[in-house]
Amino acid sequence: MKLSMFLVLVVVGAASQPLDYDAKGRAEFAAGQFRAARSSFEQAASQLEGQPVGQAIVLTNLGMTLVALGEQTLAERALRKATALSPESARSWQYLAQAVLQKGDKREADRLLRKALTLVGSESRLEASCLSDLATILIQTKRKPEATEILGKAIAIAGEGQARARMLKNLGALKWDLGKLDEAEGLLARALAEMEAAVGKAHPDVAQILDDYAVVLQKRGRKLEARKTAARAESLRQSFGWQANTGKSTVDWRDIR
Repeated sequence: MKLSMFLVLVVVGAASQPLDYDAKGRAEFAAGQFRAARSSFEQAASQLEGQPVGQAIVLTNLGMTLVALGEQTLAERALRKATALSPESARSWQYLAQAVLQKGDKREADRLLRKALTLVGSESRLEASCLSDLATILIQTKRKPEATEILGKAIAIAGEGQARARMLKNLGALKWDLGKLDEAEGLLARALAEMEAAVGKAHPDVAQILDDYAVVLQKRGRKLEARKTAARAESLRQSFGWQANTGKSTVDWRDIR
């Protein structure tokens, strides 16, 4: 039984000069109010006409908000403009890859992520995020051994916390799919502990890990644990109903600055 995979979605920082609409959009995004954030970022981008770097940053935030809302075409448009305004921004290329992937173009998303990786420089956290996204594409295109290697590299350079917990979850799901059951269980247990330490026990990301962990427990004959784990995951999903309107990806609000 295959376990779920998800892309790691992250939002870039604010413009160098704080603007009311930009700050408002970031606060709304952090609260999961993505439709309101979209409107605020659109207004901030309009205010920054003629300021290419600042506008590119806000357009990247707008693009990722649109990705979260499942508005792939509009997201791609905003992010392509951001990369044109600031072509050295690895984050903009990464998020453009995510928008393109949502539309189903895996080859182009792969190309864009590899371009982002040439621009990350010494930003190990960003490099880890790009590698994680690339691994997801490799999984979807049936290149699982390469995906395993790439995810391992991402985990090795990622700092402890929410993003790395997601990577551990993805690697655990991949190991399970490859039949490496002991490794899968250990990785998922580690992912759960790290995620809870990072964001608490009541968070949508915790529910995603619990879903996969419940499958592992069920298949390994620990049925009572599996039922309890699955019930906890369902309870968390019901507590975060707003996530149902954000597409298939979970957005990391902690990376908004």
